[in-house]
Amino acid sequence: MPSHTNARILVADDHAMMRDGIVLMIQTAWPGTQCEIAEDYQGVMAKIDRSNESNRFAAIVLDLRMPGMRGADSVAQITQRAAGVPVIVCTALEDPSLVERLTSSGIFCAVNKTAGSAELMNHLRSAIELQKNDHPNDANSAIELSTRSPNAQHVSGSAKLTARQREILKMLHTGKPSKVIAAQLGIGLGTIKSHLHTLYSVMEVNSRSEAIVKSQNWLL
Repeated sequence: MPSHTNARILVADDHAMMRDGIVLMIQTAWPGTQCEIAEDYQGVMAKIDRSNESNRFAAIVLDLRMPGMRGADSVAQITQRAAGVPVIVCTALEDPSLVERLTSSGIFCAVNKTAGSAELMNHLRSAIELQKNDHPNDANSAIELSTRSPNAQHVSGSAKLTARQREILKMLHTGKPSKVIAAQLGIGLGTIKSHLHTLYSVMEVNSRSEAIVKSQNWLL
């Protein structure tokens, strides 16, 4: 049974219909999943504070506009308090600059509320797998690898990317166009464009070709 079926997920939204719909969707897809809910910024922080290493959340699904939220600043505070737990932000705003600010605040990804349920579930699955595979306790392994690898600089280059960004970067290396990448990942073309915009910013490049050249020897 996949590990995400027993995951503990925090769903935060001040609209009961949206919140309950997400919980139902998760528990229908993954029976046994534990979902906790929050209705505002303070509720999210309180839930995070009550979690610990033995019962930490596998992921947080966060509405951008809730009582007490102050945009990307509040999101940054939540990601810092969550200490490595992947945060997926749901927003109705289609603004690449907003996505970039949110990504800079440490989130796993941003999902537009107009997207289908499959897109959110795909992101959740990736986030939970990242949480399992990139647990903070694995940091020593990464340090050990970098000290003995002649390409240590390439390890650090890819390490600053999220799991989704690494996945997209791998696809760029295959020469697939954005439309094909979006279809294979089950997300919208607009979302892919936002991801690429953020990816290029993180990599400090201006185009697909520059990203491919710069990451040619990275361990993706």
